[in-house]
Amino acid sequence: MNEIIDVQAIEWLTTDSDGTIHYTVTAVVADMRELRPAIYHPADLAEPAELGPGLCTASFSVEDGDTHPPITGSHYDQVQYLDKLDLDFILETEGY
Repeated sequence: MNEIIDVQAIEWLTTDSDGTIHYTVTAVVADMRELRPAIYHPADLAEPAELGPGLCTASFSVEDGDTHPPITGSHYDQVQYLDKLDLDFILETEGY
């Protein structure tokens, strides 16, 4: 599960004829970009890669009758809603 640090936007994309609504979320997510690569050799200096937060996006759908995201809700409410979805965030190449 990705730790969401900050929700920047939850936006409506489209609505299907069956009432399914598609959203996209932009958020700062922990450990999404490599700040420093891992060192393997020499062995006595080996250390894992250092990861840091990155600006990411993910998409999700809400079917008719399901709970919709709190677009104008508090940061806490947005993070709680998105955490339950266990989204696959994609790192943006620009920004943050």
